[in-house]
Amino acid sequence: MENQLSDKKYKAYADVVSVFFGILKDTKSDRQVANKSIMNRMIDSKKDIFMYGSDDVFYAFNSFLTKSANDSSNQKEIMEAFLSFMLTIRQDMCGKQSKLSNRDILINLIQNEAEVDQFISDITGQEQVGHGRRNYSN
Repeated sequence: MENQLSDKKYKAYADVVSVFFGILKDTKSDRQVANKSIMNRMIDSKKDIFMYGSDDVFYAFNSFLTKSANDSSNQKEIMEAFLSFMLTIRQDMCGKQSKLSNRDILINLIQNEAEVDQFISDITGQEQVGHGRRNYSN
């Protein structure tokens, strides 16, 4: 029974991460993002995270969802909530042993350290100089 729950939790995490990577893939290939399809997948992900996710992942997901839906949230708040959600999933899957930072996740998404540093600088107002690991708010 415990193995089945663990499998369902990891599938829930993989599915929600796949939603975000699907959006990224569509955006990078200049394809129209299918909002209805994404909405349906997000609703399924919400259900699965509620049923099988850890408390920390559930709270991080709720934080991301509420900041995304809040008109007064700025880009920095939404991005920090998204990155926190991704890190929380990673930590839950790795037994809290993950050493990844928000910047590491951004590099994986954007694939260009200079662009990541510029993005971080733009949303934090702090210049990012040089290479190497930097935490950027985590």
